[in-house]
Amino acid sequence: YGEIPPLGVAQMLSHVGARPGQRYYDLGSGHGKTVALAWLLGLDSTGVELVPERWELACRALDQYKHEEGEGPEGIRHLCTSLTDVDFADADIAFAYSILFTQEMLTAVAKAARTMRPGALVISSRC
Repeated sequence: YGEIPPLGVAQMLSHVGARPGQRYYDLGSGHGKTVALAWLLGLDSTGVELVPERWELACRALDQYKHEEGEGPEGIRHLCTSLTDVDFADADIAFAYSILFTQEMLTAVAKAARTMRPGALVISSRC
């Protein structure tokens, strides 16, 4: 298991024509690095991570950007839940570094992807 490097994420998003304002989901976002990078590139970004420790690290990284009212920055969020419990039908781009996904997980992503709007993309490291 590994992570896609930041340059690889930027190249991937450029290759698929990602534009500011589009909705990006990382299904299995870990520490949230691709989510943060997509957000920095102007995408509305959501990370979905099942492991609480990884999710907490992603959330803590955003803490330094909280407003005086205690709210985090807009356009980026991290969810601690299973990717099978998230409705990502509004995504323009859904990404899954799915090297460790089971066949059942891949099937669930494929089923959910059928509800995405026309022209939306699913990027996976495995199909």
